[in-house]
Amino acid sequence: DRLLEVASRNDKGWNWSHQQTAGGWTYLASGEHRHVYKGEYSKGPRKGEEAVKKVFKTGDVFEDRFFAVDLETVKVAKDFIAEYNSYNNGLSDVKARKRVYLNQPETWVASDGSGKKSLVEPLLQGAYTKFNSNTGWVQQPEGMMQALSHFTYEVSNGQQLLCDLQ
Repeated sequence: DRLLEVASRNDKGWNWSHQQTAGGWTYLASGEHRHVYKGEYSKGPRKGEEAVKKVFKTGDVFEDRFFAVDLETVKVAKDFIAEYNSYNNGLSDVKARKRVYLNQPETWVASDGSGKKSLVEPLLQGAYTKFNSNTGWVQQPEGMMQALSHFTYEVSNGQQLLCDLQ
Protein backbone atom coordinates (compact mmCIF):
# COMPACT_ATOMS: atom_id res chain seq x y z
CA ASP A 1 0.00 0.00 0.00
CA ARG A 2 2.82 2.40 0.86
CA LEU A 3 4.55 1.77 -2.48
CA LEU A 4 1.31 2.43 -4.36
CA GLU A 5 0.79 5.65 -2.39
CA VAL A 6 4.32 6.88 -3.18
CA ALA A 7 4.02 5.93 -6.85
CA SER A 8 0.69 7.71 -7.23
CA ARG A 9 2.11 10.91 -5.73
CA ASN A 10 5.56 10.89 -7.33
CA ASP A 11 5.05 9.82 -10.94
CA LYS A 12 5.52 13.44 -12.17
CA GLY A 13 1.96 13.28 -13.49
CA TRP A 14 2.90 10.74 -16.15
CA ASN A 15 -0.21 8.64 -15.61
CA TRP A 16 -3.06 10.73 -16.85
CA SER A 17 -6.37 10.66 -18.58
CA HIS A 18 -9.00 13.30 -19.20
CA GLN A 19 -11.05 11.95 -16.31
CA GLN A 20 -8.19 12.19 -13.80
CA THR A 21 -7.57 15.87 -14.40
CA ALA A 22 -10.12 18.19 -12.88
CA GLY A 23 -11.98 19.94 -15.66
CA GLY A 24 -10.26 17.93 -18.40
CA TRP A 25 -8.20 19.58 -21.12
CA THR A 26 -9.47 22.74 -22.81
CA TYR A 27 -8.51 23.53 -26.38
CA LEU A 28 -6.24 26.60 -26.61
CA ALA A 29 -4.81 26.81 -30.12
CA SER A 30 -3.27 24.99 -33.04
CA GLY A 31 0.09 25.41 -34.69
CA GLU A 32 1.23 23.97 -37.97
CA HIS A 33 1.80 20.48 -36.54
CA ARG A 34 0.12 20.33 -33.12
CA HIS A 35 -3.07 21.08 -31.22
CA VAL A 36 -2.55 22.66 -27.79
CA TYR A 37 -4.77 22.09 -24.75
CA LYS A 38 -4.78 23.57 -21.25
CA GLY A 39 -5.27 21.43 -18.16
CA GLU A 40 -3.52 20.66 -14.91
CA TYR A 41 -1.16 18.10 -13.46
CA SER A 42 -3.08 15.36 -11.70
CA LYS A 43 -0.19 13.77 -9.75
CA GLY A 44 3.41 14.25 -8.75
CA PRO A 45 5.26 17.33 -7.53
CA ARG A 46 3.30 19.66 -9.85
CA LYS A 47 -0.13 18.32 -8.82
CA GLY A 48 -2.74 21.04 -9.22
CA GLU A 49 -0.51 23.31 -11.32
CA GLU A 50 -1.64 24.37 -14.79
CA ALA A 51 -0.12 22.63 -17.78
CA VAL A 52 -0.32 22.59 -21.56
CA LYS A 53 -0.59 19.44 -23.60
CA LYS A 54 0.59 19.35 -27.22
CA VAL A 55 -0.79 16.64 -29.47
CA PHE A 56 0.40 16.01 -33.02
CA LYS A 57 -2.31 16.55 -35.64
CA THR A 58 -1.31 13.65 -37.85
CA GLY A 59 -1.82 10.71 -35.53
CA ASP A 60 -0.11 8.53 -38.13
CA VAL A 61 2.57 5.84 -37.90
CA PHE A 62 5.35 8.46 -37.90
CA GLU A 63 4.14 9.99 -34.63
CA ASP A 64 6.84 8.25 -32.54
CA ARG A 65 9.49 9.71 -34.84
CA PHE A 66 7.96 13.20 -34.47
CA PHE A 67 8.16 12.90 -30.69
CA ALA A 68 11.77 11.72 -30.86
CA VAL A 69 12.73 14.65 -33.11
CA ASP A 70 10.93 17.17 -30.86
CA LEU A 71 12.61 15.83 -27.72
CA GLU A 72 16.04 15.72 -29.37
CA THR A 73 15.54 19.33 -30.51
CA VAL A 74 14.69 20.35 -26.94
CA LYS A 75 17.84 18.57 -25.68
CA VAL A 76 20.03 20.41 -28.20
CA ALA A 77 18.35 23.72 -27.30
CA LYS A 78 18.89 22.99 -23.60
CA ASP A 79 22.61 22.38 -24.19
CA PHE A 80 22.97 25.58 -26.24
CA ILE A 81 21.11 27.60 -23.59
CA ALA A 82 23.32 26.20 -20.81
CA GLU A 83 26.43 27.15 -22.80
CA TYR A 84 25.01 30.62 -23.52
CA ASN A 85 24.14 31.19 -19.85
CA SER A 86 27.62 30.03 -18.83
CA TYR A 87 29.16 32.47 -21.31
CA ASN A 88 26.99 35.32 -19.96
CA ASN A 89 27.95 34.48 -16.37
CA GLY A 90 31.57 35.21 -17.28
CA LEU A 91 30.85 38.71 -18.57
CA SER A 92 32.30 41.56 -16.55
CA ASP A 93 29.22 43.76 -17.14
CA VAL A 94 26.74 42.61 -14.48
CA LYS A 95 23.80 44.04 -16.49
CA ALA A 96 24.68 41.72 -19.39
CA ARG A 97 24.45 38.59 -17.21
CA LYS A 98 20.86 37.81 -18.15
CA ARG A 99 19.75 34.19 -18.28
CA VAL A 100 17.60 32.26 -20.71
CA TYR A 101 15.29 29.53 -19.41
CA LEU A 102 13.73 26.59 -21.22
CA ASN A 103 10.26 25.25 -20.54
CA GLN A 104 11.07 21.57 -21.08
CA PRO A 105 8.25 19.18 -22.05
CA GLU A 106 7.75 15.63 -20.90
CA THR A 107 6.22 12.81 -22.94
CA TRP A 108 3.04 11.45 -21.46
CA VAL A 109 1.26 8.30 -22.55
CA ALA A 110 -2.49 8.12 -21.97
CA SER A 111 -3.48 5.62 -19.31
CA ASP A 112 -6.72 4.75 -21.11
CA GLY A 113 -4.98 2.00 -23.09
CA SER A 114 -4.90 3.99 -26.35
CA GLY A 115 -1.13 4.55 -26.14
CA LYS A 116 -1.71 8.12 -27.37
CA LYS A 117 1.29 10.33 -26.62
CA SER A 118 1.45 14.02 -25.92
CA LEU A 119 4.04 16.56 -24.84
CA VAL A 120 3.17 18.21 -21.53
CA GLU A 121 4.86 21.20 -19.94
CA PRO A 122 4.03 23.78 -17.28
CA LEU A 123 1.77 26.60 -18.46
CA LEU A 124 3.59 29.92 -18.43
CA GLN A 125 1.34 32.81 -17.45
CA GLY A 126 1.47 36.16 -19.19
CA ALA A 127 1.77 37.46 -22.71
CA TYR A 128 3.78 35.46 -25.21
CA THR A 129 6.28 37.23 -27.41
CA LYS A 130 7.71 35.73 -30.56
CA PHE A 131 11.31 36.93 -30.90
CA ASN A 132 12.26 35.37 -34.25
CA SER A 133 11.09 32.78 -36.77
CA ASN A 134 12.41 30.01 -38.98
CA THR A 135 12.14 32.34 -42.01
CA GLY A 136 14.49 35.10 -40.82
CA TRP A 137 11.94 37.45 -39.27
CA VAL A 138 13.08 39.11 -36.03
CA GLN A 139 11.04 41.19 -33.62
CA GLN A 140 13.95 43.19 -32.21
CA PRO A 141 17.29 42.84 -34.06
CA GLU A 142 19.45 43.88 -31.08
CA GLY A 143 17.64 41.79 -28.46
CA MET A 144 18.97 39.08 -26.20
CA MET A 145 17.11 36.31 -28.02
CA GLN A 146 18.73 37.33 -31.32
CA ALA A 147 22.07 37.16 -29.50
CA LEU A 148 21.20 33.60 -28.42
CA SER A 149 20.37 32.61 -32.02
CA HIS A 150 23.62 34.16 -33.26
CA PHE A 151 25.57 32.48 -30.43
CA THR A 152 24.28 29.02 -31.43
CA TYR A 153 25.30 29.64 -35.04
CA GLU A 154 28.81 30.73 -34.00
CA VAL A 155 29.52 27.96 -31.45
CA SER A 156 28.31 25.30 -33.90
CA ASN A 157 30.56 26.68 -36.66
CA GLY A 158 27.52 27.56 -38.75
CA GLN A 159 26.03 24.06 -38.54
CA GLN A 160 23.04 24.85 -36.30
CA LEU A 161 20.82 27.83 -35.52
CA LEU A 162 18.42 27.99 -32.60
CA CYS A 163 15.45 30.01 -33.82
CA ASP A 164 11.65 30.34 -33.63
CA LEU A 165 12.23 31.58 -30.09
CA GLN A 166 9.17 32.58 -28.10
